[in-house]
Amino acid sequence: MTHYAFLLPNDADLGNMLEHLQQLGTPITGVYENGYSRYFDLEDPEGNGVEFAIDKAIESWHSNTQYDWKNEVSKEIDAAVVTDKAHGSYDGIPAGTTIGHAELQVADMDASTNFYVHGLGFGINDVAGSDQEFLAAGDYHHHIGLELIEKHDVVVPQENNYGLDYVNLLLPNQDGMDLILDNLRSEEIEYSYNQDHQVLMVTDPNGIQLLLSLA
Repeated sequence: MTHYAFLLPNDADLGNMLEHLQQLGTPITGVYENGYSRYFDLEDPEGNGVEFAIDKAIESWHSNTQYDWKNEVSKEIDAAVVTDKAHGSYDGIPAGTTIGHAELQVADMDASTNFYVHGLGFGINDVAGSDQEFLAAGDYHHHIGLELIEKHDVVVPQENNYGLDYVNLLLPNQDGMDLILDNLRSEEIEYSYNQDHQVLMVTDPNGIQLLLSLA
């Protein structure tokens, strides 16, 4: 895993979070902005990449036909652009925070693309050369990022190991679950499905476990 992103509700929450971490002396990797989001990065004590972000108004990037994905570039900005929007005092992770996306390291881009697109039903929103893809459900900017690295550098999650354990994807309804089950059978991808609890477990070509459940 390269990083995962906490998606905060608004600019004030992002400002409060950055200001709070600065006061704690937490090293910040950088503060950035692109056409669809504003965010900052850091590493947790175990070296996992962590991002805190807010989405800009969806009207500015609502669909692939309206948004120029191919020319999207994140630029570094002054931290004050974010902290100036802080309001009130930090009071913990705000209600409404979600995991916006996760960027995963993969050893085989073709096999990974087939799994996530044809197996799980994600769409490809952008391809950055031959070593990076951004996948999404619907017309969101991305829920999953795939980054190609050397096969010997891929860390397969192990029991009782630190780092990524599994990725939990929340589906809106049973129809979505049934469609994915049909896709997995069609692609002959092995999976485990608990019908009583409506939980699907499947492993991607890189050994990353995914748990799919209903929201």
